[in-house]
Amino acid sequence: MQIDSEISQIRLSRDVETACFRILQEAPANAARHAQAQNVSITLRSFASTLQLSVKDNSVGIETSCLQNSSDQSTALGLRGMEERALAVAGRLDILSGQSLGTEIRASFPIVHAGNGNEFAFKPPGSEAELSGQH
Repeated sequence: MQIDSEISQIRLSRDVETACFRILQEAPANAARHAQAQNVSITLRSFASTLQLSVKDNSVGIETSCLQNSSDQSTALGLRGMEERALAVAGRLDILSGQSLGTEIRASFPIVHAGNGNEFAFKPPGSEAELSGQH
């Protein structure tokens, strides 16, 4: 497992930290349990007002049918759980996969500087006006 992070000096809100942690628990577990992955790469970066978490593996990939319906309940539940975690903090989850091409789980979260040192918070939907003055 390879880990690359560029946010070691900042503190995220507890909600975003929990969502990232739970996604980081589930994505590599899915890769090992279902997809015959040998290598997993984790990247965590912040870009302006977005935190991006990527978990990429060299697995056999996820079949499109599994993404579109619940034929494999355990995989579908894990993917759905990760998506719900991201959505709970106004984030987004994208799954990029192809047979024999591996899989990348990419979660992104809107963040804003909380104005107290290196602390960041998630930006709830509809809060642009309230938070636009904070940088």
